[in-house]
Amino acid sequence: MPWSGEYRGFAVRTYFENGRSVIATQRAFRLHFNIPRHGPIPNGKAIRRWIEALEDNGSTRRPRVSKFWVIGPYFFEEDGSSVTVNSQRYPAMLEDFFEPKLEELSEETNLGDIWFQQDGATAHTAQVAMVKLRQMFPARLVSRRGDVEWPPGSPDLSICDFFLWGYLKEKVFRGRPNNLEELKMRIREEIAVIPLEMCRRAAENFRHRLQLCIATEGHHLPDAIFRK
Repeated sequence: MPWSGEYRGFAVRTYFENGRSVIATQRAFRLHFNIPRHGPIPNGKAIRRWIEALEDNGSTRRPRVSKFWVIGPYFFEEDGSSVTVNSQRYPAMLEDFFEPKLEELSEETNLGDIWFQQDGATAHTAQVAMVKLRQMFPARLVSRRGDVEWPPGSPDLSICDFFLWGYLKEKVFRGRPNNLEELKMRIREEIAVIPLEMCRRAAENFRHRLQLCIATEGHHLPDAIFRK
């Protein structure tokens, strides 16, 4: 779950007051905020990340100056090998990777304004994944069986489908990668340097497509192009 500045500040102070002990920090956190035994508390990874951010820039949050960004990439792997996304790995990614990334944005962005959109893949809509997503995005989930139903077969309404995948493919494969590690490295590098203005235009184009979808009552969008 996203932790506010009050929670993060208490955790950081307690961490140093208790000899840099994560376990002691978690115990004090639970006691101070009256959290029941099985209630959520920050994990060790989150606490260490807040400490690292504080030491780097004087804040428990990483600096960010834009409302347009890309979170990732994330590679589904086990023991160094690629694996298929399934109903166990997807919610694990949400909890271990995606949710902490959102927490890093909570000071600069009102997370209550963020909607989460996903397609109807089986791994995405498995019960354990939906429970996690409803916890993270209450009443703000666009998905099959979500608060707003995802329109099936609609890649023209997904920024990743109509823009990001094609953009990355063009950049990454300008020269053929020699192996999987080089491929992943190139993907990371290209995502890291996507121009802010390009992210902004992709978001504007997405809104334009939604308006066209409403105007055409859900029919195909022949005029939906990425405008330069």
